[in-house]
Amino acid sequence: MNTNEKNEKFIEMSELCNIIKAKDTRTAVKWCENLEIPMLVIGKKRVAYRFLVEVELDKRMIQLLKKQFPEEWEKIYRFYLENDRFGYVLTSQERGKKKVKHNIFPTGSSKDALDFANE
Repeated sequence: MNTNEKNEKFIEMSELCNIIKAKDTRTAVKWCENLEIPMLVIGKKRVAYRFLVEVELDKRMIQLLKKQFPEEWEKIYRFYLENDRFGYVLTSQERGKKKVKHNIFPTGSSKDALDFANE
């Protein structure tokens, strides 16, 4: 079984360790158990379903994108899936331009500052 190919149905614990930056396969097994990802023993190797592992990893990315880009998280997620860094940069720069407000007459929030601004 060549686990480096994206078309593989299963992922070995050693490959999962590389993805989640774990030093021991027992950590990968515990990670799968905590997320209720079913594991199988094929031959002498313990494997999990690649699709379910990738879904769990993507859930965290989606949560991050929803927090950072509440209006455009789906568009940004597609850029992530397609590895489109250019589209991501353009979209995130547009977002920055929309949010920036330049106020040349800043106002204070104290009562005296508000009274002065209203005069």
